[in-house]
Amino acid sequence: MADSPQGRNETMTDATRHPTAHFYLRRLAEEKAQAIQARLPETLSSEEAGRLIHELQVHQIELELQNEELRRAQGELEASRARYFDLYDLAPVGYFSLSEQGLILEANLAGAGLLGLARRDLINQPFSRCIFPEDQDVYYRHRRQLLGTDTLQECEIRMLRAAAAPFWARLESVVARDGESGDCVCRVVMSDIDAHKQAEQQLADLNRRKDEFLAMLSHELRNPLAPILNAVQLLQLQKDENAVQRKARAIIERQVRQLTHLVNDLLDIAGTANGRIQLCREPVAVNDIVERAVETVRPLIDKRKQELTVSLPPDPVWLRADVSRLAQVVTNLLNNAAKYTDPGGRIWLSVQQEGDQAVLRVRDTGLGITPALLPHVFDLFTQADRSSDRAQGGLGIGLALVKRLVELHGGTVRVSSTLGQGSEFVVHLAVHAPETLAAQSAPNETGEPAARPLQVLVVDDNLDAAKILQMLVQESGHRVRMAHTGPTALKAALDDRPDVILLDIGLPLLDGYEVAKRIRQEPKLRDTVLVAITGYEREGDRQRSQQAGFDHHLVKPADFRKVREILAAAATKAT
Repeated sequence: MADSPQGRNETMTDATRHPTAHFYLRRLAEEKAQAIQARLPETLSSEEAGRLIHELQVHQIELELQNEELRRAQGELEASRARYFDLYDLAPVGYFSLSEQGLILEANLAGAGLLGLARRDLINQPFSRCIFPEDQDVYYRHRRQLLGTDTLQECEIRMLRAAAAPFWARLESVVARDGESGDCVCRVVMSDIDAHKQAEQQLADLNRRKDEFLAMLSHELRNPLAPILNAVQLLQLQKDENAVQRKARAIIERQVRQLTHLVNDLLDIAGTANGRIQLCREPVAVNDIVERAVETVRPLIDKRKQELTVSLPPDPVWLRADVSRLAQVVTNLLNNAAKYTDPGGRIWLSVQQEGDQAVLRVRDTGLGITPALLPHVFDLFTQADRSSDRAQGGLGIGLALVKRLVELHGGTVRVSSTLGQGSEFVVHLAVHAPETLAAQSAPNETGEPAARPLQVLVVDDNLDAAKILQMLVQESGHRVRMAHTGPTALKAALDDRPDVILLDIGLPLLDGYEVAKRIRQEPKLRDTVLVAITGYEREGDRQRSQQAGFDHHLVKPADFRKVREILAAAATKAT
């Protein structure tokens, strides 16, 4: 059968791509044609014989060209396979092929090297034998997930290494079908992440040590702050205070509260970073939050003779939020505006409802923020470069804390600024209508003596702190006894059967938790009100004090107004 013109053209075109092969194949075809012609019947005409020979020649050429193409393709395939196996073996990660039953079918040199074994010792062995015993369950769970899906599965487990310590590895596995047998095969990539895991552990240890240091730092700083603040509050109760004393007392109180604010911010930013801050959400009007913040920052604004304009909506805008934490947000924004606005400058604070969002804005006429710094103002420890005459102090954590507290409430905060023309911070929070509003009675802050004097036991190993607290309680009309160690506190409690015990946690010989537990075991002290007054505010401290039997948990320096409220409630209950 003759080829079509198109087929012949394609054949000849292919032949011209291989001239050497064409020469030898044509010569071979001519020799075969002569042999065929010699055997042809004599009755066949020369024209028919020529046509037949031509067809045979064409077919022969096509056959030989196809063979040549096949040999070339096979050569390329072998070269490709060689390159593949070179890459397979020299890859920096381990490659394994596992049967559906988990036997090792293939392993590259890197994989065998990670396990400290020769490749021949791995083939047809269960891959599970290479898994650290305590992580076997993790591996089998990984396999079940892998065989139940066609997606990539990952896990991190410890692998055994011959003559060496186990190491952490990441397995990335997929299920495939073997191209020859069609069997189910698991392809596994194993990466050594031991260094990464060790770095994680070191970081965790550093974070733990940092938390312990911050807790101790806060305790050591709060211990001296407590008697200073209480001494100031004691002076405030005196009737014969002159103008100079009043001014000096106000300065001391303001600076102590500022130092307390810095200590609290430092601990709070550590708590938000580790996810340890728990919000106590309740229905609250934004106006109440603003009033708290303005009251806190007002002394600084007045000192710098700045003008603060507050614009609030006529109708309450309700949130479901942690009142103290959002007040802290607004306080930090106002404090930041006051610090970076020149004396005599202006600050605006406004609140309005936009759809289902409460929008709070704090704007000032201050220094403004450089374009280079603007994207980083909410980063930890970020402060603008300032000359010494304009330095405002602080730790550079106020705005970072603002951002994290707002985000904990599901909100957002952004900033815009023009250098030399001031800045504006805008906070968006979701509005929530209050479900119920519990009527709250206003606390008694008059400072008047209680209706019935109480027997109060003050326990603190800091003698100044104990003495000042004793004087404050006595000024409120109560009888006070002091103790400075855990054992002496227990003895005093059993001797006097006090109505209220103001108990420090960090006591020598016997800590406050143990003292509280033993007091709660005494039937005659079951009605005693236990108040923890401590410099510790680590995660779980409040829960631990509650479990020990405390009724209240106050962090130093405790505002004596809170102590007075507790005493007043105890006196009312006892009457």
